[in-house]
Amino acid sequence: MVSERFEEIDVQRVNVVDADGTLRMVISGKAKLPDPVIGGRQLKGRQGPKVAGIIFYNDDGDECGGLVFGGSRDPGGTYWAVMHLSFDQFANDQILVLDYQDENGRRSYGLRLHDRPGTYPLNDVLKLTSMPEGPEKDRLLKELIDSGAFGFVRMFLGRNSEGQPTIALNDSKGRPRLRLNVDSADCPRIEVLDEHGRVVHTLPSTDEMDRMAELERQVLELRQEVQKLKDRARV
Repeated sequence: MVSERFEEIDVQRVNVVDADGTLRMVISGKAKLPDPVIGGRQLKGRQGPKVAGIIFYNDDGDECGGLVFGGSRDPGGTYWAVMHLSFDQFANDQILVLDYQDENGRRSYGLRLHDRPGTYPLNDVLKLTSMPEGPEKDRLLKELIDSGAFGFVRMFLGRNSEGQPTIALNDSKGRPRLRLNVDSADCPRIEVLDEHGRVVHTLPSTDEMDRMAELERQVLELRQEVQKLKDRARV
């Protein structure tokens, strides 16, 4: 066994391998982060901006999860930031995601759960990556998404981009069906939606919310009157 110790080392990428050479983990700066590998095939590029991270691989050499992170501010002061920890379904895409995204203060973060089909549409994805940008590529991608080839998000638990703590549950086609949140006025709300995205039931109801708002207004007025009486009594 050969072993060496270093107090400090600068490196752009580290490949961790088994004794037989099977790649198990890559630790990399953003310039050398490897492309995804699914079904023994390497796909072209990753979505989003270039990021650094750690990529995990299973015994077959397929990517099975990872941690990526990045962010920057330009001279004008605008910025973006992302942190993303995910675990993949076997020979498929991510199913469990802990995610933070921020673009100039419009941020969301939380836990997402995905449902994926039994097999990944590898041939279709390889075809997509070889196609030039344009309407034909957009059409094929939309067909794959609409057909459920990539699966759907089933649950989100976290803070949405409107700043509301939220639990959102979707049906088997990824359509929102139940939402629980606390709005910007600190009012809790539960919404039930139909398959078309229409809210069909709320708790509390709109009438109840209106009555609560009116009661809050009346309480505020009473407090103001009480304070006026106290101020007069001190004179």
